[in-house]
Amino acid sequence: MNSGNTINLEIACLETKNIQFSQKNFDKLWINFYSRYDTCSKDDMKQAHSKCSFEAALKKEIWDLDAPVLDDLKALLQLFV
Repeated sequence: MNSGNTINLEIACLETKNIQFSQKNFDKLWINFYSRYDTCSKDDMKQAHSKCSFEAALKKEIWDLDAPVLDDLKALLQLFV
């Protein structure tokens, strides 16, 4: 299942609980959701403010910024430097 389908399922789940959440807002918070719920252990969740924050996630080995799939994006961004 690709991430687009996963996001749609998560929004559908929220809507079944009568929680209205726009796709735009969900997209803005996706990294926060990922770092908090997919990369933190249950023990880390007890101190989520320090162990599951975006800053803490940046220190974890979950980001592969050297992945070849990002080469075109990097080349595009270099045009603005």
